[in-house]
Amino acid sequence: MTPILAEVVAAPVDGERARGCASVDAARRDTSRRRTDVELPTFDLSDQRLTGETYHRQLRSLREQGWLARSPLALVVLDRAAGDFFLRSRGATFPGRELAGLFGITSGPLYDHIDANILNLSDEHHRRLRSLVSRAFTPIAADRWRPTMRELLGQLWDGRGEPDRWP
Repeated sequence: MTPILAEVVAAPVDGERARGCASVDAARRDTSRRRTDVELPTFDLSDQRLTGETYHRQLRSLREQGWLARSPLALVVLDRAAGDFFLRSRGATFPGRELAGLFGITSGPLYDHIDANILNLSDEHHRRLRSLVSRAFTPIAADRWRPTMRELLGQLWDGRGEPDRWP
């Protein structure tokens, strides 16, 4: 287990203490804990019954039990602060290559595309590319695209969307 995952699985969120750890410092020192040792509620995202209000009720129930749940493929972060922690942590990485491997994509043009995706890059190469594109993803930049996004979504929902007409 990576140190960041060991820290986060055992770390308290929003004032709640993880089971068996008195503090974040204790969780950091306790390297014997593994994510498989932690009792977590389960959440199967592939369950076809999880739609609409049923889905939201299930999420509320899980959040009442803690900030983390186990699914068949991964751990599911249920708390905004914890999710933000993962997204901002340099120790956490996006598992794009691993996901491709699960589907047997280990070489070829699609793997090369996945491998070069900014989400799958790390260290200096990721930081350099992120600094080049970051201004395009600010709230102000996103606001400029909202009318176009609404129009495209409206066409798709109306069944009139034609991909060759998309900008």
